[in-house]
Parts: sequence; structure tokens; C-alpha cells
Amino acid sequence: MVDDDFPSVDADKEGDAATPPGLSPREAAAQARIAELRMRLLDLTNSNRLLNYKFSDRSRRQVRLVDELPDELIGRLADGKRLVFRPLPELGDEPQDEREEDTFLLALEQAKRSDEEYLAALETLGSDEEGEGARRAERALRDRLRKALGMPDRLLRDPISKAVWARQNNIEPSFDLPELHPRKESKEEHLDVFMQTLLLPDEMERLLSAIYDQTRTTLQETGVNTLYLAVGYLEWYEAPDSHTPLYAPLLLHPVDIERKIVNGTYRYSIGSEETVMEINITLSGRLYKDFHRRLPPLDEIDTPEAYLRKVQAAIADVPRWRVRRFVVIGHFSFARLLMFYDLEDGRWPGGKGVLGNSVIADLFAGHGTAADAFSAEEYAVDDPAIAAKVPLLITDADSSQVSAIVDVMEGKNLAIKGPPGTGKSQTITNIIAAALAAEKTVLFVAEKMAALNVVKHRLGECRT
Repeated sequence: MVDDDFPSVDADKEGDAATPPGLSPREAAAQARIAELRMRLLDLTNSNRLLNYKFSDRSRRQVRLVDELPDELIGRLADGKRLVFRPLPELGDEPQDEREEDTFLLALEQAKRSDEEYLAALETLGSDEEGEGARRAERALRDRLRKALGMPDRLLRDPISKAVWARQNNIEPSFDLPELHPRKESKEEHLDVFMQTLLLPDEMERLLSAIYDQTRTTLQETGVNTLYLAVGYLEWYEAPDSHTPLYAPLLLHPVDIERKIVNGTYRYSIGSEETVMEINITLSGRLYKDFHRRLPPLDEIDTPEAYLRKVQAAIADVPRWRVRRFVVIGHFSFARLLMFYDLEDGRWPGGKGVLGNSVIADLFAGHGTAADAFSAEEYAVDDPAIAAKVPLLITDADSSQVSAIVDVMEGKNLAIKGPPGTGKSQTITNIIAAALAAEKTVLFVAEKMAALNVVKHRLGECRT
């Protein structure tokens, strides 16, 4: 939930704030550096997908829904249900050229005996060789043959013709989702656990496979989930004379994605990662910066429909702006903006902002008098008095690495940097081992999971 007093963003002024009185020259320099680094967290440019979302049929990061009700989608997720992606019905008839072209028919018979991908698909079906899975495997084989023989793509591959096919199957193809009329009952399909797409089965499989793989990779590398269900988009313009509409998501609900094999084919579903939605605070910040407006707060009792109405009312006086009823499952990232707000000076006691934290102050401003150096000198590591400060080494370490460990064991705050291959993770491993040997507790964090795994692996190799 977002409070109505959520701090506003003025990127033109954030970096020029006056230095609070009482700071030493080094503290003032450190605070200026922190302000500069903080501004790098803020991205209010049009390259940010949270401000300027690009819809593309070729994208492998997003899938759009049709003929669903936003309140029903969020309500079922909030109830702990998993929602399954549903494609358009497959084409019922084979194209005429596949029935009459002798070259194609001969190639098809040969491919059914030799195509490795087709045979592997049949092998996974087991006893279901006459069912839906087998039909899809053959359809995929036929499409590969069409391409290999230089035949034109099958029909219904473009959005216009797929929209016609959808309507023939009682599916409303508009990406602007329908509104539930108070005097009409919901379609049965609006109340089930399926999410309708405007994709044919093979298209949906390829797209969801890419989204699934990207979700796993992001979690493994960063430990952060970036997959969200976006409900509602603001269609807005940068200026009154602009002719290019921009689209920004309004509500974001974190979800996971799961893949299972059902009757020989993959079935993809999403489930809720949290119980609440979030508004797009990046958009709220950009609107305040450019137009001195904010998105309305999201109250606990607000459903998606209720919130979209609140936004529409808030922008009613702005020509051409409107709320679009799009729903997208895709990858979004806005953790950096949350960090930007967390680093706001007013959120920290003492009038110094984050510099009031002693660890941050020592790291950015140095420790001690103004005469102290910012770079550390190496110790005479063969000196018994120095060596005694390091209770344990579990991997090889040169003099600079041992010197860093000595500083840590003396309680100093420091930054260790160096190009790849210079032993940073090795040094961290030794620091953790030495701290544990001294009966200290260690918290080790990293932006990417790979960095955590390297150190964990090194520590594991040294267990006795």
C-alpha cells in the first residue's frame, strides 16, 4: 500500500540540497558523493519501462490477456489459486496446400520417421499418442516443414486475423478488458482459473518458455523476483503538443510462474507472491516532477476496478490522458526507486541523512582526523604482532589480502576493490572464516546470487 504522503520527487533539486551546518569538510564531501550516487538510482527517463512500456508481438518478456475481468484475476490470486494460461483454439482444418501439395505430403511422411524433435515429443506422450499432445507435435512438425520448403506461413498468425478467429470462438480479442455490467452476469470463462491470451498454442508455448527461463535466471542471479501482473495502464503525453502516447502500468502484483507437463504438453500457471498490490511509484514520481500531480493512494478496500476509476477521475481534466484496461504478465523492476526514497535525508535522524550512520560515515568520510589517508597501507604481515591479529586463514592470501583481514579484525570499516581475478572473493572467504574463529557473527550480502555461491563453495571446501 502507498501512503498519500509518500515523498515527492524533484530530480532537479535533489542533488543541489544545501549542506547541513556542523559538517566537517570531509563529511560535506562525503554527503555530496552520497547525493550523487543516490541520484543514479532514480530513472525518470522514457527508457524506463515503468514510464514508457512498449507493447510488441515479438517481445519475449510479456504476455497480454484478453476477455478477463481484473477484479476476478486479482481476487483469485489473493485467494491462493493458481491461474493457468489458455491459448486460442488450434486451427481445426489443415491448410489446403498441406492436403494437396505432393512435395509437402512426401516430406511429412519422411519427417514422421526421422525428425528427432517430433519423435522425442511422441516418446514423452506414452499412451497418449492419439490425443492432444500428439496433434500438437504433428502441427509443430508441419510448421517446420512449411518453413524448410519455403511455403508461406499459415493463416491466423497476425493479430487482425487472430482477432477474427477469437470472435468465432466467443472470445473478445480487445486488449482493453471488458467491464462487468451490473445488469449482466459474468461469462463462465471469467470465473474459472484460466487466463485467456490471443496466442495460438505453439506461439504461447514459446513465449511462456522464455518468460519462465528469464524468471528463473533473475532469481538465481539476483535473488529478486521481477515477474508481475500489471493491471491497468495510463496513456499519457509528455506535453500538450506531443503526438506520441506513452503507456505506464498503474497496479503491479508480484507473481511466480510454474511449469508442469500435462498430457504431454507444458502447462504454465502463475500464483501470488504477496497479498497486496502496489501502485507504480515511478510513475507517481514522474507525474509530480513534470505536472505536480501524484497517483491517488491505493486504499485497503480498493479493488483494481475501484482504483482504475480513481485514477480516471484524477486525470479527467487532462486532455487526451486516459486509463487503458490492459493486463500484462511481464518483467518489471523498481527496487532501485525504493532505495532512492529510503536514502532521503528526512528519513534519517540527526540532520545528516544517511551520513549520520557511523558505518556509512567512516566508509565515505574516513575515520579519525582530516590527516588520515583514504587508502590503506599494507602491514608487515610477517611481524608476529600483526600475524596474531588473524586467528585463521583457510585459503592462500598475499600481503595486501592479509592486511585487509587485519583491518577487519581490528573493527575498521573498509572497501576492498580490484579487477576480476585479484582474489576479492578469496579475501572475503578468509575474512568470514577469521571472524567465525573469533566467535563473531557475520552477515554477507551480495547483489547477485553467483557471488554468494562462490564464497559459500569456498567455505564448504574448507570444512573439516
